[in-house]
Amino acid sequence: MKKGKKYLALLLAAVVATGSLQITACAETKNESSVQKETGEEIGVQMQQLKEESEPLTLPDLSLEGVEAAELTEDEFAAKFNASQIQIEEADREMCADLGTDLQDAETGMAEQKTVSVNDTVSVNAVSGTTDLLAETQGYATLEDASAYVCSQMLKRKEIFTVKLAKSKDSSQQNIRNILLGAFAYDENGNPQAGDYLYYHMAYMAWQQQDGGNDTIVYRIGMLYRTTLEEEQYVTGRVAQIITQLDLRSASKTEYEKVRSIYDYVMDAITYDTYHYTNMPSYNYMYTTYGALHDGYAVCQAYATLFYRLCAEVGISARVIAGNPDASTGKPTHGWNIVRLGDVYYNVDATWDDEFPGYYLFFLRSKNGFFEHTRDKQYETAAFEAAFPMAANNYVLPDQKEINTQGVPVLGGVKAVQTKNDRVSLSWSQVTGADSFYIYRAESGKGYYCIGITTNTAYQNEITPGNTYRYRIYARQNGQTIAGSEEISLKTKTMLPKKGTVCRTKDGYRYKVLFATSKSKKVAFAGVSDKNVKKVMIPKTVKLDGITYQVTEIGANALKGKKKLKTVSVGENVTKIGKNAFAGCSKLVNIVVKSKKLKSAGKNSLQGISAKAVIYVPSSKLKKYRTLLQKKGQKKSVKIKK
Repeated sequence: MKKGKKYLALLLAAVVATGSLQITACAETKNESSVQKETGEEIGVQMQQLKEESEPLTLPDLSLEGVEAAELTEDEFAAKFNASQIQIEEADREMCADLGTDLQDAETGMAEQKTVSVNDTVSVNAVSGTTDLLAETQGYATLEDASAYVCSQMLKRKEIFTVKLAKSKDSSQQNIRNILLGAFAYDENGNPQAGDYLYYHMAYMAWQQQDGGNDTIVYRIGMLYRTTLEEEQYVTGRVAQIITQLDLRSASKTEYEKVRSIYDYVMDAITYDTYHYTNMPSYNYMYTTYGALHDGYAVCQAYATLFYRLCAEVGISARVIAGNPDASTGKPTHGWNIVRLGDVYYNVDATWDDEFPGYYLFFLRSKNGFFEHTRDKQYETAAFEAAFPMAANNYVLPDQKEINTQGVPVLGGVKAVQTKNDRVSLSWSQVTGADSFYIYRAESGKGYYCIGITTNTAYQNEITPGNTYRYRIYARQNGQTIAGSEEISLKTKTMLPKKGTVCRTKDGYRYKVLFATSKSKKVAFAGVSDKNVKKVMIPKTVKLDGITYQVTEIGANALKGKKKLKTVSVGENVTKIGKNAFAGCSKLVNIVVKSKKLKSAGKNSLQGISAKAVIYVPSSKLKKYRTLLQKKGQKKSVKIKK
């Protein structure tokens, strides 16, 4: 079983975090390591106590869902962070200095220093007393400026800092949430120590708020980190050495060569920290890049952050991805990366590949080709996929190994059958003693690479029709190959459906095939499965079972009776709207017709839509469509506009 899977190495900073990494070549002496262990355990215990004692506010849009950030009272904040009056005032002064405020009350601060020791915690009145200092400034003009300041303080590993800004229409909780989100935001051209790297070295965050006067609000923010500033300076030094060692700034190296060098280095240098993860999960350093470079032992979180950091340092875009949610809690249990080559991103998982040296089973994989990995839902949004588009196919490595089958029995019964335009079904005979089967595929002119691992004797594989594919199946037992198949070849073809076939998309839309030939393929929009749908976007084209069709009709009764439907967009290729298509859609108030090809609308196609409905049509077709859409069952108050 894979390390990342077996030990579920994603322990969230401030709630959810991913695995660890360590580089044996850089391990320190036993005495230094023992001191580090004690420190790591202390931080871990402190972090856990703080989390258990605080009511969390979930920030679901951070780079990993479920990070807890607690809002505290002044007394709670002072107690939890052991905050002294001088520390609070120093935080105020640092913010004012960042804003360029001319501070002239140093004498007041010195007088207070005589009466309040550094170790004295702050009472409610003492904290409030610092508002005289804060009155010197109106604070940050924008949330973006506030976020940038918070990020700069975290990079300095400041545990307590102040942010003041104007009140807004948003709630104070929404404001602090947006500030924190901005502080961890990914910036491809930003500081390599910020973004995902900074986020995954967080341990805990909390804040306390108070009125700043003049329609402003003041946040006292407290942070605990998995690493100190000195430890991060160590990491920066080691990273510089690694970049030089791997010659990652060489202009003669391709992006692929740089990514491959980084990936290989991470796997070669790290040993998975099974001992601490199993016996001492509060041990802090196994989750950090520092622990990876200093000790040489870590879990998947540090594998991922080291890969991220090295890529960022040399201008290669990468992200840390969390996923494989726990069945009971829904929280991620594993972490990996995506990295850009050319214009698209590929998945990489150094933690899991570390167990299969040389085979690169989890290196530069497409979204569909990255088996046994399920992304957390925040990485499945349209916005994320637009910002980080994934490759349609796996990157074919020039030198990927095939599993050695010399001297082992032949695995028989292998069959490959094309079942759909984008699917091939593979099956084979059972092998006594086998605990897993590895499926390898080769395409025309390219070498074999692993496309999946299964414990069953069957596997579904995505394909592009028209290509020829070759397959080999390997049976494994305890990591050893015990049988291997001969090559089986399959020439795939485009499989055209019959007229009248109904196909469904992942979003629940139904389409009926009007006709499909090698030259022309058309479908009618036939409906949607969601009874409570509020918005329907009928596209110009749709891809069904690997074939792209023009959507030329809206079928009869397609959306009839969808009583919560409010908006419909009619695609550019629609020529016909069937009878009763929108009948009974009593809340339908907006119909946007993009098509300039519309020729007919069936009887009662608009019957029962909202009396306040507006049908928007292309300006060049206004006169024609007003005539075309008259008396289709709608009330006279329904307007048709350009």
